[in-house]
Amino acid sequence: MKPQSLRLALICLAPFIADCAAPGRRIDGARPKDDRDDTLRKLDAFVGRWEVSGMIQKPGSQAPSTLAGRNEVRWEGDLLVARGRTTVDGVDSTAMAVVTYDAAADVYRSVSISPAGSVGLGTMQFDDGESRWRGRIESDGPAGRMIWEGEFRFLDPDTKTERWVGASAEHPDQRIEITKTEKRIP
Repeated sequence: MKPQSLRLALICLAPFIADCAAPGRRIDGARPKDDRDDTLRKLDAFVGRWEVSGMIQKPGSQAPSTLAGRNEVRWEGDLLVARGRTTVDGVDSTAMAVVTYDAAADVYRSVSISPAGSVGLGTMQFDDGESRWRGRIESDGPAGRMIWEGEFRFLDPDTKTERWVGASAEHPDQRIEITKTEKRIP
C-alpha cells in the first residue's frame, strides 16, 4: 500500500477505531429502527428524497448564484447518511454527510465531504421552542478554512428551509449566505 493511501485509510478509520477503543465500548452492530431512542428518532424527519432550490450570495457579487439539486437521506444503522448532487450556476458537484448523536455532549455531530477536497465537522441541536435545528460547521478545503452557522426549519413534513452564513478564517468580514428550500419527492 502506498504511504498516501495508508494515511488516507488511517484518517478515515481513526474516528471509528477511537470510538470502539474507548473504555466500556463494544461493537454491537446497529440497533433496529424501533429500538432507537427519541434523540435519534428526531432525525427521522430528514429521511427521504428531496428536491433542492436556492441561492448563494457571495461577497462582491451583485447577483446571487442559483442552486438546484437533489438529496437522499437514509438510515444506515444508527447513522443518518445524506448524499446529494447540486448544480450552482451550471457547475455540478456532489457531497456526502453522516450524522449521529453524541449523548455525552448532548449534540448531534456531522461529518461532510465533497470530491473537491472539502471536509466539514459540525454540530447541531434541536430547539423545541422554535421547532428548528441550529448548527455550526467548520470546514477545510480548497477555499480554505470556513466557519458556517445556520438552521433548518420544517414548514411542514414535506418542506424544509435552510439558511447558512459562512466566512473564511482569513476574512471573517466577507460572508457567504446560502438559502435553500427542500421539497420531499417520491
